[in-house]
Amino acid sequence: MAAMPDKPWANEDFYLKKGLEGIEHHKFTNGKSFTSVIESRIRELSPGDWKVRQYVVFDSVSERNLAYIERIRDHHYKHLPFMYLPDKDTLIVKTTPGMLHCLVVDDFTVLLREKLAQMGPDCNLANLRTATFKGILGPKKADIALVPRVMETDWPTVVFECGIEESLERLTVNTVLLFSISKTERKIHLEQWELAPVPNPYPRVTRAHPGPTLSPTRVHQVDVLTTGANGAPLTLSFQKIFLRRPDKNRGEGDIVFTEQELQSYATSIWDCACAIYPKIYQNTPPKKQSE
Repeated sequence: MAAMPDKPWANEDFYLKKGLEGIEHHKFTNGKSFTSVIESRIRELSPGDWKVRQYVVFDSVSERNLAYIERIRDHHYKHLPFMYLPDKDTLIVKTTPGMLHCLVVDDFTVLLREKLAQMGPDCNLANLRTATFKGILGPKKADIALVPRVMETDWPTVVFECGIEESLERLTVNTVLLFSISKTERKIHLEQWELAPVPNPYPRVTRAHPGPTLSPTRVHQVDVLTTGANGAPLTLSFQKIFLRRPDKNRGEGDIVFTEQELQSYATSIWDCACAIYPKIYQNTPPKKQSE
């Protein structure tokens, strides 16, 4: 059996060094400056192409400051994900470019729940998105965080994230779907990451070098367009999500998204995008993918 990792993320420096190298740090002074930085980053990300990093780091954030920032977030930036590192007085904020990315993860959540509903009431997932779940170091949020309703836990088993894979080394969730969007190609790129066993590179098993450990690993990827889905089908492990084997006698099993289902999903997203951003999307024909 694979051992759990040595938890490098239990060290707060891990969050600041793994994937956040080169990210500009901002000293928190007041709500106005915080809002200005967030608005600037959202404008750089919009609409739908990832040209800059999503993460913003604020230093000198006391717990009192954090409570103030949470009020700003609740009034102006609902569901803005962040993680607070109390020993460093540091806040890591993840920005997303608004409604289009909410549609991408929300619609996929609906599609997943529809499939699970066909397997019966024991296959129901609670969405922790609006709640801050407890991380090892402090409070953190995901774009979508799902957990079986029958489990009494505040840690999700499946997470949907919009963005880039720089965040994956910090995730400790069984299943992660990473979404990114290309406006020019009208493409939704999905990466499926799981905690998978990594062999011990050392010839002998010791306390310092134990057996296989679990590490975030990309196991599949799909490019979804309105004309098809390269890499389909997409299959999510029932056991990794519900932490038990599926009961095939009750119709339970791995969750499979066919090419036709993914294509219909993409069509719905881009139809909605044209309605939300008509000047951008209605006048921008999809660019053909290079062979």
